[in-house]
Amino acid sequence: MSLYDKLSESLSDEVMTDMAEEFFGARRALEEDLEFFGVMVERLKARRRDVQNAYAVLRRLLLDDVEAEALMRSLGLEDHLADLAGGTMDMALLRRPPRVLYFSRRYARALFWAYSYFYKTLDAYRHGQWRDDPRQKGRKTLSVHYEQAREFCRRLNERIEDLNTHCSPACALQRVKSMDPEQVERERITGATFTDYACGLDDAMAFKPAEFPEEALPEYCDAPEPKDAEKIVLAFGLKLARRRRVEARGALRDIVCAWREARKGAAKG
Repeated sequence: MSLYDKLSESLSDEVMTDMAEEFFGARRALEEDLEFFGVMVERLKARRRDVQNAYAVLRRLLLDDVEAEALMRSLGLEDHLADLAGGTMDMALLRRPPRVLYFSRRYARALFWAYSYFYKTLDAYRHGQWRDDPRQKGRKTLSVHYEQAREFCRRLNERIEDLNTHCSPACALQRVKSMDPEQVERERITGATFTDYACGLDDAMAFKPAEFPEEALPEYCDAPEPKDAEKIVLAFGLKLARRRRVEARGALRDIVCAWREARKGAAKG
C-alpha cells in the first residue's frame, strides 16, 4: 500500500469516527433530554396537586359550588373550577388560621388566608418558586414550572424534527457511502441502491414528537396577587358569613381542627 493510500485510509477512518460520534451523540443527547422531560412532568404533576390541595381548603370555606363559582368569577378564575377540583385539604404547610374577635371578620380573614396560600401554590405551578439549592450553599434555584415545561417540550420537538430530517440513518449512510467511490460507481452501473433499506431504518429509528400532557397539566391563568384580591375576598367573606352564619361556623371549625391535626402529625414526625 502506497503512502498516499495509507494517508487516505487513515483520514477516512478519522472522518468515519467523527461521523459516528456525531450521529450517535446527537441521538443520545436527545434521549437524555426526553428522559429529563419525563422527570420534569412528574415534578410538575406534584406542583399541580399542591394547587388542588390548596384549593380544597378554600373550597371548604366557600361552603358549596355556587359560592365557589361566585368568588372565582369575581377573581377571573371561573374557567378553571373543574381543573382545580379533586384535591384534599393539606394543612401541613399553612400557618395558623387568623384570630379575630368578631366571627364574620374572623371568617373573612380565614377566607383571605386560604386564598393567599392558594395563590402561592398556583404561582409556583405557573412560574416556579425560588428555593435554596441543596447542592450549593448560598445559592437559589427555581423550581420546575409550567411555562418552563411548555417551552422545553416545544424545543424538544424542534430538535426531534431536525434530527429526524437531517441526522437520519439514511443521511448518515449516504455520507458514509460517498467516501467509497468504488461503491458509488458500482451502484451507478448496476442501479442497485440502499434507498428502500435506508428509508426503513429512518422509519424504525425516527423519534416520536414529545407530547405535553394537557389533561394532567392544565394551563391555569394567573390569579390576582393577594394584595390586589384582598378587598374582593374580604368583602365576599363578610357577606357570606352574615348570610350563612351557621354553615360558615362549621366550615371554619373544620379548617381549624384540620390545621391542628396537621400540626400534631408534623410534631410527631
